[in-house]
Amino acid sequence: MQENQILDALTREGVLINVSIRYWRGSKKLCPEDIGLKPEHLSDRLISLGQKRLLPKEALAGLSLIEGRAHSLVEQNTFPFLHGLGHFLPNAKLEEVTAKLSTLEGEFWQEKEQFMQRYSQLRDQAIREWEAMAEKLAENPEQLVAKIEQAFPLSLKKYFGFEVQLFQVALPERLNLDAVSLEDQRQIMQARQQAAQTAGLKIQKDVEVFVADC
Repeated sequence: MQENQILDALTREGVLINVSIRYWRGSKKLCPEDIGLKPEHLSDRLISLGQKRLLPKEALAGLSLIEGRAHSLVEQNTFPFLHGLGHFLPNAKLEEVTAKLSTLEGEFWQEKEQFMQRYSQLRDQAIREWEAMAEKLAENPEQLVAKIEQAFPLSLKKYFGFEVQLFQVALPERLNLDAVSLEDQRQIMQARQQAAQTAGLKIQKDVEVFVADC
């Protein structure tokens, strides 16, 4: 089948890559009471109040920059796969991209440690700024400041992560996605491996469209 030939080519020529970066964003949902409004006077269908920053934007600028560089690196070296659901990374770019991502991961954890060292100081400074701001915003400034203080986590460990995942596309009789390591993928370049998770005929057709677009 033509679909099998297409997917066989994808198996040999590259992998799907996914980069997931997590860090504490330092924000919480903005409530009507935070800016002196009554909830019953607002409509969720028409108005979204967005987020309130617990910390100034520049406090997390380093982490945000690394996240942007990582995603930009993936975007520039891959093809959108299945209408943007994934990113197809050709084998020719595999070593270069994973090496640069490894460097960015090191910078990410270093930036995280620097942020953690400043966290208490940044929190105390932000609360003082909120105390001044609350006097202008809220009918009950003490309540607003108390909510801000409670919104700061005691521990931030679970909020940080930098993960790079590689997936092989294979089709013995059906489309499969198997998570593989970089070392596994080097072997895949020489010998085809089988995968395990079924997709369907629609995905096969989408892959054909993807290859044609490339």
